[in-house]
Parts: sequence; structure tokens; C-alpha cells
Amino acid sequence: MLRKNRKRRLHANVVPVPFIGAAVLIVSMAVAYVWIDTLCGTLGQQIRKLESKYEALDGECRREQDRWTAMKSPENIELALQRHGLNMALPRGEQLVRLSRQSQGGDYRPADRYAGGR
Repeated sequence: MLRKNRKRRLHANVVPVPFIGAAVLIVSMAVAYVWIDTLCGTLGQQIRKLESKYEALDGECRREQDRWTAMKSPENIELALQRHGLNMALPRGEQLVRLSRQSQGGDYRPADRYAGGR
């Protein structure tokens, strides 16, 4: 039998340790970059959806404000009164009731001439 050559040894470290550390660092940074890029893309889509929803609601709000302004015009108020059969006119001077703040905090009681004689 032949003896084993003990001088010839195989080294287990084929790749240097600093190279492995650098490779692990580069791979982890690449994974982090892809994850952050995906996250930013998702957030961008959500922002675009919310902006389009905001624009739609803003347009609807403006339309409703214009509609309300048109409904408050004197001509449209007169048409609404006629449509509902209401005969309204501005009050005469004797029909006006002026209220003043009472420092004592009592209940307001209208004058007898406006309360129907009670």
C-alpha cells in the first residue's frame, strides 16, 4: 500500500472572504433597491388615483356651487314661489319685529299686537 501524501493539502477557501462580503452587500442593496422602487411605484399609482378623485369631486363641487348660485337669483326665487303657489311679499314697516339682547337672559316674548292678543 501506498502512503498518503501529507504535504499536498486542499484549501477550503476558494473565494476570498472580502469578495464574499462585497457580493452579499451588493445583492442586499439590489434587493433593497427593487423593493423601494416597487413601493414608490405603488404609492405613485395611489397618488394618481386620489388626484383624479379629487379633480372629479372638485368639479362636482364647482357645479353645485354654480347651481346654488343660479337658484339664489331673484328671478329663480320668484319662479320657485310661483311654482309652489306661495304669495310672498316684503314685510311692511309695522310687521317688522326688532330683537335686542337681554343681559338677564330671559325668554323673548313678542308684543301683544304680534302675538294674536294672548
